[in-house]
Amino acid sequence: MSEKQKLSHKLAAEAPAIKSALGFWEKYSKQIIYVSAAIIILGGGYLVYKYMFVNPKNVKANDSVFQLQSIYEQMVNAQTDSAKTALADKVLNGDAQVTGAIKFISRNSGTDAANLAHFYAGRAYIEKNDFKNAIKQLEAFDANGADQATAGALKLLGDAYMMDGQKQKGADTYKKAATVNEKDENISSECLYFAAQAYETLGKNEDAIKMYQIIKEKYPKSTRGFTVDKYLARLGVVNND
Repeated sequence: MSEKQKLSHKLAAEAPAIKSALGFWEKYSKQIIYVSAAIIILGGGYLVYKYMFVNPKNVKANDSVFQLQSIYEQMVNAQTDSAKTALADKVLNGDAQVTGAIKFISRNSGTDAANLAHFYAGRAYIEKNDFKNAIKQLEAFDANGADQATAGALKLLGDAYMMDGQKQKGADTYKKAATVNEKDENISSECLYFAAQAYETLGKNEDAIKMYQIIKEKYPKSTRGFTVDKYLARLGVVNND
């Protein structure tokens, strides 16, 4: 089992027993990013179809971003942190065969392909623990109305804010992500959970309770819904059902 898999299993095992949200992001930053990567199906899915085929503004830009996409997918699927970091460098800076995201954005500014490259760059910067540049790139990305992509990108942006110490922005961004497509109980409940955890780190327990209660009321059959009572109880809200 790889180190990344061990960490992910450890997070899954320990999460239900967490007694305090304080230090949550500091302790589990890498695992949180893996969760976000699982939520965001951007590699070869809807966004690439939308940008590359529905709106083919620039043939050269489209061809180049497909090459960049391939490196991005390798980074996301890499099995070790060292491999992810090396591939993140390649996503950002490219090599003799592939134009990196930063140069690609500069050369193709204003195209849909460059917009997509902002997301790739943001994800790569997070892999390198460069959260300020990750925030800059993710804030520049526009999912153009694709709900799953919008919610997933906002979730990742919330992660970056939290790990950059901007906890209020992180909490509010998670909350926003949860409202993008409320019919998707998996993404919405996950974002509400992280919003609640973030509010707890800020000492805003009433806001955290509201997030947990929404999970309980709207998404009781979600993974977070099955365990939400313990978090409410920790904050003094007892289940009387």
